[in-house]
Amino acid sequence: MKPGSSAIRVLNVVFSAVLLVLISSFALAQENTGSIRGTVKDSTGASIPGAKVTASSSSLVRSLDAVSDSEGRYRFPKLPAGIYAVTATQTGFKTVRNEDVALTLGSELTLDIPLSAGNVAESVTISATSEAIDVTTSRSATNISEKTIENAPKGRGFNSILQTAPGVTFDPRAGSVAGGSSGGANSTGTSGNNPGGGVGGYSVNGASGSENQFILDGVEVSNIRNAALGRESAIPFEFVKEVQVKSGGFEAEYGGAVGGVINVVTKSGADQFHGEGALMFTGAALNSRPRGFWRGNPAAVTTAQFFRQKEDDYRTFFPGFTIGGPIIKERLHFFTGYFPELLRAERSIAYSNGAETTTTRILRHYMINRLDYAPTQKIQINSSYIWTPIRVTGTLKGVDPQVARPLTNQSIQGGYTPAQAYTASFTYSVTPNLIVSARYGYKYTNDKGNTYGLPTVAQLIYNTNTSLQTNPAVPANLAGSAG
Repeated sequence: MKPGSSAIRVLNVVFSAVLLVLISSFALAQENTGSIRGTVKDSTGASIPGAKVTASSSSLVRSLDAVSDSEGRYRFPKLPAGIYAVTATQTGFKTVRNEDVALTLGSELTLDIPLSAGNVAESVTISATSEAIDVTTSRSATNISEKTIENAPKGRGFNSILQTAPGVTFDPRAGSVAGGSSGGANSTGTSGNNPGGGVGGYSVNGASGSENQFILDGVEVSNIRNAALGRESAIPFEFVKEVQVKSGGFEAEYGGAVGGVINVVTKSGADQFHGEGALMFTGAALNSRPRGFWRGNPAAVTTAQFFRQKEDDYRTFFPGFTIGGPIIKERLHFFTGYFPELLRAERSIAYSNGAETTTTRILRHYMINRLDYAPTQKIQINSSYIWTPIRVTGTLKGVDPQVARPLTNQSIQGGYTPAQAYTASFTYSVTPNLIVSARYGYKYTNDKGNTYGLPTVAQLIYNTNTSLQTNPAVPANLAGSAG
């Protein structure tokens, strides 16, 4: 072996690793950030080198500075979505401040800044909303901003506003399996925690509701089996800063999606404390009964019958709070919140084999903790933890009074679905055109649904009259009148 050959191999490995990190950072650059770039010019259109450009926003932990190069170009490569003010100063020119620059997820805005001759102490303030445009991509995407979310009619989860994006329709045939006014008897697990009108079943440009990808703070939270969005990942709007629906031309990293890519970014803290507290309520008294439908008559299968189930007596409370602010001003911000859902439903039916009332209680936890740290202008560290388990105590029996009820004690049934998601990212801007970035994401859901942490109890479901079973006969203590 030649002297130094081992060191050369080590250098090659290190170089390859650094190159891989850089390539990965550019591939993921548009996942939960955007960028602003442009040229600083004088009144004649000539470039102005050496101008100081500052980007400030409540979305940033601290303001960021850039200096225009020899051709007057500047760039802020990785910025969180939000409303920005971009200020340019240079000796011999008036200071120009561009306000209301709206930066959305995945966008790369071009904002050219003209400076006019004058004293640097003089300032010109303009609204740059109509001047900043993204000409760098052919991607089709709709960004639903925090302001739109606040003003639009919606449900509790972010999925309820997806239909405001062009080409998005609700598809009840995919990703939504449980039903009933109380959310269905099977209300835990990703495959069974989606009540009628729930989450996951959204068609983007004609694709099925199971052909999408759902990204939360840079981590895919789609169900691994059916690509649906589970109830545990449909976080409330109080946690959401922006939702992006990509419907075409999206990046290769989303190659597994043939429908759409729904990208969600959570809120962060700021240099001022802010928060909210709320209590919301809904129940049977505020909603109509389930719609009726025609079916075969269970008592005379050759005849039609119009059936409309009796409405359950249910109520749901949504208490909660959020708070965010500085731990260290212009260095370290936090955001935390907790908005659980507490549902109780009671079903009273006079079945063919006797009347019975069954009850279910569902507790869905939604908690978020987020930290954003910027020790220097070149370094950004972001981390979020979302805890969303679901617990069900007791399940409901059938809604049809003409069908015999099962004899199982369903008050001891239910289930627990542990669920959580964690993300962390590190970004070092070596230069405006060279970025070193690393990201970690972890998503966990124990999708056992109604079997997790419960004793094994036999459940009897009768599909036919047990008297017809003669060899062997059904024991008398297990027999039902009809099924």
